[in-house]
Amino acid sequence: MKIQDDSFQSGKAFSLVEMLSVIAVIGIISPIAIPGISNIRESAERASAQRNAQNLASVFVSAQAAGLDLLVDSDLSGTISNIVQGGFASEGVFNGSFFGLPGLNNEEQADALAYLRLEGDTLKYQLTAQKGGIIPAVTLAFDPENSDTEVNDPSSQLAGGSEGGGNPINFLPEDMLPGFK
Repeated sequence: MKIQDDSFQSGKAFSLVEMLSVIAVIGIISPIAIPGISNIRESAERASAQRNAQNLASVFVSAQAAGLDLLVDSDLSGTISNIVQGGFASEGVFNGSFFGLPGLNNEEQADALAYLRLEGDTLKYQLTAQKGGIIPAVTLAFDPENSDTEVNDPSSQLAGGSEGGGNPINFLPEDMLPGFK
């Protein structure tokens, strides 16, 4: 007994012209879509590097405030390595607390370096990667004499901040904050 397959005769299959049309449309659309996808990937990598740089700067300042010295004089890479390895505070309120980012791999550290710089004993987070020219930077510094963290940000003048720093909590004009008139 012979079983007959009528699927090709019933018009349910794609013709060669239809298949070639689909391939041509995909060929036209793919060069338009691929650069957009790579821009998204680059943007995500840049955002990740910026976040890692912010985390490194934050851990550095917190460790300094707890009395833990992670600074390697004039060596940004060494300082970053110390921050990643971290350490335990040995005195004060934070005695026994760990300060570090052990989950950051070498590639993530290298990417974050573009957004960080050392000036004296201060680790600065930069809003843009180092490519020369003037770079706006957010300065996170701990002054043990004052025991307050100072934020020096170019946008602080927008918040009515002084030349020496700004409000460490907000960067908005006071009239935009709730409760201020």
